[in-house]
Amino acid sequence: MSVKLYVKIQNLFSSLKVVASMVIVFGGLLYIYQGKTEHLKHGFEGSTLSPNNIVIALYSGLWAYDGW
Repeated sequence: MSVKLYVKIQNLFSSLKVVASMVIVFGGLLYIYQGKTEHLKHGFEGSTLSPNNIVIALYSGLWAYDGW
């Protein structure tokens, strides 16, 4: 098989991933537009915003991607 064929296949799969992501995003926006937001009303209930919590969240995210 040639490199050109692999490039075409790679481009096809990349395009399909972008289209799938757009379908998910626009589907979510459609639900918000239709007012189906019951599950979003209590999303942050019981949480607090403090510098300590922000630092812990950032550090945890960095630690999760440390190994790549």
